[in-house]
Amino acid sequence: MCRSPFQHPPDRPDVRRTDWAKFHTYLEAEIPFNPELHNSMDIDTCVEHFSGAILGTLEASTPKRRPIGDPRPQIPASIQDEIRLKNRLRRRW
Repeated sequence: MCRSPFQHPPDRPDVRRTDWAKFHTYLEAEIPFNPELHNSMDIDTCVEHFSGAILGTLEASTPKRRPIGDPRPQIPASIQDEIRLKNRLRRRW
């Protein structure tokens, strides 16, 4: 019986933009230095905490991705027609 959060992994962040110094600082604060592990339940709990700390720290130190799509605002159809006419006249000229 696996209780790992990696059964359904989250979306992968863009680690090229991660602030690794910030990641290191946050991770040091989140992970205990010498956990006491006496049985399998302690190990499972520690692994869950460790995995959650890594994911949370990565999310906190990586800027959010911009949504995929056109970032420009919608232009009314009448203005789009005017732009097409302008481009057509420019090509013809």
